[in-house]
Amino acid sequence: MKNPKNTAFRKNEEGMLPPAFLAYILRAEGGYANHPKDPGGATRYGITQKTLEKARKLLQDLPESVRHLSVEGASRMFYTFYYVPAGCALLPQPLDLVHFDGAVHCGVCREGKLLQQTLNRLDSSGRPLETDGLVGPRTLERVRSFAESGENRNSRILQVTQGLLLERMEFYGTLARKNPEIYGVFLVGWLKRLERLHHAALFTEAPRN
Repeated sequence: MKNPKNTAFRKNEEGMLPPAFLAYILRAEGGYANHPKDPGGATRYGITQKTLEKARKLLQDLPESVRHLSVEGASRMFYTFYYVPAGCALLPQPLDLVHFDGAVHCGVCREGKLLQQTLNRLDSSGRPLETDGLVGPRTLERVRSFAESGENRNSRILQVTQGLLLERMEFYGTLARKNPEIYGVFLVGWLKRLERLHHAALFTEAPRN
C-alpha cells in the first residue's frame, strides 16, 4: 500500500469505511505479512509500519506496531487516507470500488492519474483531462458526462470501470518490466488481485454503505 500524505487531512475528518468496502479490502489485503522482497516491509491488512506511523499523527488510539492494528483502526485509516481523498463516495457503482482498491494498492494520486488516463482514452469529445491525479470537479464531471452520453448509462459506467482495470494492468506490467528484481515477483499476484476485483465489482451485488 502506498503511504498517505498527512497534510491533506485534519483530525475532524476521521470516519469509518463503508462495510462493503471494508469487507472487500480485508479479503484482498489479508492479515499480517512480512515478505522479504516487499520494499514496504511488514504489513497488516496491507498497511505498512511507515503508513501507520504517519497515521498516528492524525488519528487517535492507533497502536505503535502494525502487528497489533485492529480491523477498526484499519477501517479508520482506509477511510481517512484513501476513500475520502480519492473521491470514492462521489463515483457511481461499480467504479467506486475499483477506484478505491486502486487508491489503496497504487496510491491515491497514482490511481487518480489512471482514472484520468482512462477517461481521456475513452472520451475524446472534449478537452483532455490533466493527469494530475486529483479527482476533482472536472474529473467527476467527465465521468458523469461520459456515462450519460450513451443510451445505456450503466453500460457506459461499466466501460469506464473495465477501462480502469486495464489501465492498472498496464501500469503493473510497466513496473515489472522496469524493475523485475523488485516487482517481477509480485506481478502474478497483482494480476490475480485485478481478476478478483473485477468479479467483486461487476458480479457481486452488495450495499455500498
